[in-house]
Parts: sequence; structure tokens; C-alpha cells
Amino acid sequence: MTLWIDADACPVVVKELICRTSIRTQIPAIFVANHGITLPKSAFIRLILVANSFDAADRHILAHIQTNDLLITADLLLAASAIEIGAHVLTPHGKHHHSDNIHNLIATRTLIDSLRASNPHDPPAHSKQKPYTNKDKHQFANQLDSLLRQFNP
Repeated sequence: MTLWIDADACPVVVKELICRTSIRTQIPAIFVANHGITLPKSAFIRLILVANSFDAADRHILAHIQTNDLLITADLLLAASAIEIGAHVLTPHGKHHHSDNIHNLIATRTLIDSLRASNPHDPPAHSKQKPYTNKDKHQFANQLDSLLRQFNP
């Protein structure tokens, strides 16, 4: 198993948790980004820099991710593609995406985007991204540990 991280929009606290977990469990973590990020030096942690172009990180991840790898991303379309390959997906907020829920999540997002587009002067109150909280951090850490125990015994 390898941890793949869509690193461009990943919160710093999540990157730190992933690095500590990778070192502790000796599971490789590969961060894919279009800009440099600071990571600890470890044989288990790697940064891959991709071009600063639309979906370059996503394309790289999808070209290399394998069945039973774990992807950390907030990108629903990337998540759906990784699930089709057979990978597991966890969001930085600790939500586990899988084949039973991903299509409904994409449909809901598409509907919300459509509603926003139909009335651009009055966006829904929930359209702004919420700040990352300690609850999110704990939920992510707990789910990460749970998924690693479940899929990497």
C-alpha cells in the first residue's frame, strides 16, 4: 500500500499527520503538487512536483495509483477515478469515499453548482469553504488509522 496525497490544497496539519503516520507505519507517502512544499526527510516520504497546469497532479496520481493504495484528496472527480482503479479514498476532513457513496456525492455537487450558476448574485450560504477545525483533524487521524488497519493489516 502507498499513500497518495493530492497535496496542492491539502491542509498543513493533514500533511503533518500523514508524514507522522507514514514514518510510524513505514508505509510510503507520495505527495503530488505543482509547487514545493516542506516535508520531513524520510525514506518513506516523497514529493513529486508536476507542471503548474490544470489537473497535472490528478493525471500523475491516476497514472501511478494502484489497487488498495490510499488517496487523500478533496477532489470528487479524482476520488471517483481512483475508486474505479480500486484505490481507497479519504478526504482531509476524514470522510471515506467509496463506490457506494461517490456517485451520489458527485451528483449532489453538480446540482449545487447548477443552482449557484442559475442565481450567481445570491450564492448559497454554504458555498464558502469552512475553516479546518480540531474536530476535522481528529476525524481525519482516526479514519486514517482505521483504514490503514483495515486495508494494510
